[in-house]
Amino acid sequence: MSTFAAKGVGSILSKKGKTLATLTLALALAFPAGLTANASGQTAGSDYYNEVHRNQFHFSPQANWMNDPNGMIYFEGEYHQFFQYDPYEKTQGPMHWGHAVSKDLIHWEQLPFALVPDENGVIFSGSAVIDYNNTAGFGKNAMVAIFTHANGPRQVQSLAYSTDRGRTWTKYEGNPVMPNPPVPDWRDPNVFWHEESNQWVMTLASKDRIMFYTSPNLKEWTYESEFGPDGGIQGTGKAGGYSFAVSTQRGQSFVYEADVMPIENNTLIGAGGLVFRADPEMKSGYVAMLNTETDKVTLGKIGNDSITEIVSKPADLRASTTYHVKVETIDERVKIYVDDKLVIDQQDSSFESGYFGLSSWNSSAVFRNVKFTNTSNFVTNISGWTPVSGTWAIY
Repeated sequence: MSTFAAKGVGSILSKKGKTLATLTLALALAFPAGLTANASGQTAGSDYYNEVHRNQFHFSPQANWMNDPNGMIYFEGEYHQFFQYDPYEKTQGPMHWGHAVSKDLIHWEQLPFALVPDENGVIFSGSAVIDYNNTAGFGKNAMVAIFTHANGPRQVQSLAYSTDRGRTWTKYEGNPVMPNPPVPDWRDPNVFWHEESNQWVMTLASKDRIMFYTSPNLKEWTYESEFGPDGGIQGTGKAGGYSFAVSTQRGQSFVYEADVMPIENNTLIGAGGLVFRADPEMKSGYVAMLNTETDKVTLGKIGNDSITEIVSKPADLRASTTYHVKVETIDERVKIYVDDKLVIDQQDSSFESGYFGLSSWNSSAVFRNVKFTNTSNFVTNISGWTPVSGTWAIY
């Protein structure tokens, strides 16, 4: 179930079962006492939308508790919406996936349950896709639900599929397809097909961060990256020296950017910059530095435990001021932008590929919103920094 409040359909309903006066009133008016769902997830009456106090614009189930909308998708002339559903009570209980379809997003027909709890747990939130290329082997144009199975504190990711326009559903016999949660709160998979890389991409809520996974077939998933709380990271080195941190990610041609704030520490005025195409020990690579002591933007080359200046340009730089630094590389060409203004455009063939890093000199620097765009992949934040020299800490 989502860690964020659901918007639009079902948005008035509390996610975690908190009692709201408006919810109590709405339920009392909309659902007469004793009205419950049958085994298919529908009440006996088929004209429930004609009830006097029934909301005529937003979808509501025939009876009982609903919250998060799930897996909204359009296929062969129909809009599908699934939703978190307790078909037996007016308060949150064992979550099912309810199901409704519409041709105009206003008039809805409630269908039988799509997914019900089983030995792997209850059915939390997720998404749905059309597998046009039959990558999963469930059939061409199969509708596939990717959802969280929750069993107590354990949350895993599973699949179900339909080959009849969502009318009947079969759970994949290999569930769960992602059985090893890194943290207890690991849920709400959102999946889409990424045409450029010819694979499925999943975003997954993981406690205080979002994790990215990829798959060729919806069944086998590989961790790619993540981003989390953006408090920033601060690097501090000794006077006259550099401090470095390295990421686990690397690139060749890319856009690499961050908000960089050099800091004056104990009268020491320093520099902060982005390292790229480096080796893990920072013995080679490039660094784009903002130096508030010299008022220069510099492209340097790391080698032999020192940094050699390739080119520098004057700039009006101030300590404790944040600057947006962007490095754009295409083969031998390196462009450096400061606050979206091109400052350096240089050719250098020393290093073709390598790791991303951060650097401060002589004092401290804080880095926020660090990310890169790799032209052969997708945008992601860089995380998992490993100190190489100096002191690094969450700011």
